[in-house]
Amino acid sequence: MYESLTTRLAHIPDDTVLYPGHRYAPEPFAPLGRVRHENYVFQPADAEQWLALFGR
Repeated sequence: MYESLTTRLAHIPDDTVLYPGHRYAPEPFAPLGRVRHENYVFQPADAEQWLALFGR
């Protein structure tokens, strides 16, 4: 998942609107830039930090 977030999603512009298949917030959609800023999943700076938070 970390690799997908940092390689695949890294190339998608911040103004891309996401419509996830589940509801995390009252709004059913959000721009990717806001999600990157507010969602803790995007906060780890590297794979080591990612594993520390979400490890196996």
